[in-house]
This record gives sequence, structure tokens and C-alpha cells, in this order.
Amino acid sequence: MYEYERIRQAAYQIDASLPAGSQVLYVRCRLINPFDHALPMYWWSNMAVPERADMRVITPAPDAYQFALSVDNLRTVAMPIVDGTDVTYTTNGTRAADYFFRIPEKQRPWITALDAEGKGLVQVSTDVLRGRKLFLWGTGSGGKRWQEWLNGAGNTYLEIQAGLAPTQLEYAVMQPHAEVEWLEAYGLMEADAQTVHGADWKAAQADVEGRIEHLLPRADFDAELRRGDRWKNNPPAEII
Repeated sequence: MYEYERIRQAAYQIDASLPAGSQVLYVRCRLINPFDHALPMYWWSNMAVPERADMRVITPAPDAYQFALSVDNLRTVAMPIVDGTDVTYTTNGTRAADYFFRIPEKQRPWITALDAEGKGLVQVSTDVLRGRKLFLWGTGSGGKRWQEWLNGAGNTYLEIQAGLAPTQLEYAVMQPHAEVEWLEAYGLMEADAQTVHGADWKAAQADVEGRIEHLLPRADFDAELRRGDRWKNNPPAEII
């Protein structure tokens, strides 16, 4: 899939593949700046997952920027307990809020949402796509109406996202004629339920991290991105 994006004035290309025997869907993304000047670039991959009381969002970050839809309320908070509430369970929050997770340098970036059985969607990427975010609507009347308007009555979801910049209040700079590429993978995470829903945040992170490495070793994943160089410039066989 490809498009010329008129706001940022850049071309982008998305190649999704499911190789035989693969347990993950690969999504290879490519941004191209065709100009002699730099471009302010913005990108967030957005994943909708079910919102339930037993659903917990986990990512390898010790803290996050909390953005309660106002720059005046922007602050850094330790994860997962904020003002006495575990915000990684989104039904605990009454107000809509963004949590932009501060993933340490050299840490493999990923995010997952796991139910009471320790199962759910996991997304992992190569290092270029470092930002990770949780958005919750809040359980107040405004948040419920917002969800209903977008998704129909009785259907609730939350958003986990992955971006080029640490937050959605900023952008990444693309130099003239530069290309930016990364690889994402989407699949099923099956973690230890007691650990990932336990009080030890680091233990929950470590359990998921180890299973990601088993599911998709980092070295193999980086090699998969490089393999795409062989076909990324192939012309489309068919225009749909």
C-alpha cells in the first residue's frame, strides 16, 4: 500500500506479509522525503484492542508522560500507579488521558494488552519506531458517549500506539531526500497470568519481554527488515 500524504507532503509505503509458518504479521513501513528541504514528520501506528476490567496494558517503560488533553496538565508519572490508581487497567480511569511511555534507550520497543488469562495482542518494532502510547477514554459519561459515538452501543475499546517521536505533541525531523524505514510485528502474546497481573511491574515486563524474544528473536527481526531491501522497490504487480 502506498500514498502521497498531502499534509506532511511525503510518500509512504506499507508492506504487510504473513510468511508460511509465521506466528506474527509483519508490517514494513517506509517514509520518503522527496524534497531539498527537511520535513516535520509525524507517524503513529494505532491498534484498537478490547477494553475490559481485566485487560492490562504493559510496555517496557518505568514511567510516562501523562497528558490529560491539556498542556497545562502534562506531567511525568511513574508506572503503573498514578495518584493511587493503576492506570494500566483503563477502566480504573474516569477521565480521558494519554500516557506516552518513556522507553529507555537500547530497550527493545513493544506494547501489549493482556486479559485475565495473560493473552492478548502484542506489537513490537525495530528501534526507529520508539514511541509507545496508551489512550483511554475514561469511564465518565463523556468517555462512554465518546466510545458509543465511535464504536456503537455496547462496544468498548482502548488504543495502544507506536510512534516515531516520544509523544504526539512533537514531530521527528526528516532530512532532505531521506528515507525512514522500520518493521513492526503483530501477534498473540500468551504470558503468565499471575505475573503480568501482579503487583511487580518489572516482573510483568520481564515475563512479556522473554516471551517476545522467544517468539521473535531480536536479531532475526532486524534481519527480516534488511531482507525487505530486496523487494521494497518492486513495482506493483496489480493496482487494486
